[in-house]
Amino acid sequence: MHIRMDKQNLQINDYGPDSVNVRNRYPYIFELFEKFKKYNYENNKGDLNRLLSFVLNIEQTLNNDNVEGSIAEVGVYKGNSAAILAHFAKEYNKTCYLFDTYEGFDDRDIEDHKNQKGFNPLEFDDTSIELVTEVIGDNVKSCEFIKGYFPECIPSNLKNKTFSIVSLDCDLYNPMKASLEWFYPRMNNKSIFLIHDYSSGYFKGVKRAVDEFCNVSKQHLILMPDKGGSAFIKIYK
Repeated sequence: MHIRMDKQNLQINDYGPDSVNVRNRYPYIFELFEKFKKYNYENNKGDLNRLLSFVLNIEQTLNNDNVEGSIAEVGVYKGNSAAILAHFAKEYNKTCYLFDTYEGFDDRDIEDHKNQKGFNPLEFDDTSIELVTEVIGDNVKSCEFIKGYFPECIPSNLKNKTFSIVSLDCDLYNPMKASLEWFYPRMNNKSIFLIHDYSSGYFKGVKRAVDEFCNVSKQHLILMPDKGGSAFIKIYK
């Protein structure tokens, strides 16, 4: 797929979304794109489907559906998707909670994956809170960083919070399962899970954890045609 982006136009196969290209409905998307690819250029430079689907579905959830609750992400890495979440946290006067070890995978989570062909347990250790802060920019004022192993790192003051938007980019089975189980009871009606790597074909623990969650909770997936095989779950209770 040919993707082109410049200062004036965001285009996919020369037929980009009319809401962006023609009606300029989301003028901030160009600034978000720069943050989306910062320090992660090779992976994110062409993944406009993910960026656009984040923007459209977050806008729908917070603006059209008027869902209350905080924003969160588990699996922040370099902060590229967190920058999108932070933008909306500022716009809607919410707090964005960013959970990560900020040191890569925890040894407790790699047992199921260490023999997987091509798996690198050190793949995501090139990050830090300082780097993520730089990527997010001024909107970091709406964020709280929570460093540590999830869910052990969750502060007690969050246990009574509710959530509207939760992004899960955990890569491995244990943190994905723990995240879904902890956040789901705290998700308001019509809130949304933004899940990365579900149909990537590589991080198979993500698909297993999500399938188990959906079978128990009776929630349903919507698959996205982006680079990492994202899936969204619109929560109905």
